[in-house]
Amino acid sequence: MYLKIYSLLLFFGLIPFLDVNAQTNGITPLHKFMQVNADTTILLEHASGWIGPPQYWILSKKGDTTTAYIYDLPHKADALVPNAIRKAIQKASGFDPLRKIEVNQFFRPVAMPGRLKGKAWAILMAERPWSISDDKVDGRGCPPKKDRSVILDGGTTNLYLITKGEIKKLSFYAPAFYEEQCPGRKGRQSILRIEKFFSDLFKEESR
Repeated sequence: MYLKIYSLLLFFGLIPFLDVNAQTNGITPLHKFMQVNADTTILLEHASGWIGPPQYWILSKKGDTTTAYIYDLPHKADALVPNAIRKAIQKASGFDPLRKIEVNQFFRPVAMPGRLKGKAWAILMAERPWSISDDKVDGRGCPPKKDRSVILDGGTTNLYLITKGEIKKLSFYAPAFYEEQCPGRKGRQSILRIEKFFSDLFKEESR
């Protein structure tokens, strides 16, 4: 019965409106740790249908100090690795997919690139992240139109805005794909610029 329901949903193109292809960890002990120990924190998460280690890109401000952090496995070789060997490497590093995401060996500060020193926080705040409209406000994907494509495994970009008083989550499904399909949505354009900012900031650490 469930297979039949899934097939019908797939046939009618409704799967993108479900969260079955977004493996997100939600609000973790790491989010709450940053809430207690910093004034303001911006945390970017890419959630996909592929089961793998979480990776967070973080920019945080405490007083007049801005610090970048990353949460992921140690440096990864750009190579195809058999599954059994990959799992053995992860196990040796202490990675356990069921482990709490918290302050541990996978969470570390990252040196600010020279071009961004003294500028990173201002660049991020220029996007006015607390004013961005996400998919919960604007809707997921494109407005209905027969000649537009949909994507079933595009993954979701989540942005967590963490202050002492709240943790606000913004969520965008396959923003780059849908910006190509139906360009012009302001919130989606903002999250793509924020993704580009974080990608540049953590370019060396994410390889």
